[in-house]
Amino acid sequence: MTDREHDHIGFLEEAAKYFETRSTGGEDRAYWANVYNALNCRLVAERIYEMITPERHYARVDELLRANNDNLERRRQAERENSDLKNSVIAFAGPYAVTYAKERGWPDGELAAIHYDILEAAGARMVSFKRRGDL
Repeated sequence: MTDREHDHIGFLEEAAKYFETRSTGGEDRAYWANVYNALNCRLVAERIYEMITPERHYARVDELLRANNDNLERRRQAERENSDLKNSVIAFAGPYAVTYAKERGWPDGELAAIHYDILEAAGARMVSFKRRGDL
């Protein structure tokens, strides 16, 4: 660590101590400003230290990469679950929509608007169906 980098970290530590001991005159807003100013000084000092210390820097990069991979895996899992749910909607709502239309004596291929919209939103192929606007 260079003297300059050490000076930056030292200054931020001193600033944090100043904010922790600065009088607020009993004012709540001033108290919380001091708390957050001290916290931010320490966070910036920590980030500087992480960036100038290779081991800490690489550890931080690894941590961020792992977090990104975890987020990516959670997103992929959510996409799989969403796809499964859409397929389930199509599998169960499709036959019901057709039965509903037949019970009302509608022409083949006409579906109630609400059923048509649900199936379409779930990704069903609607080329053989028409949307009937009375429901």
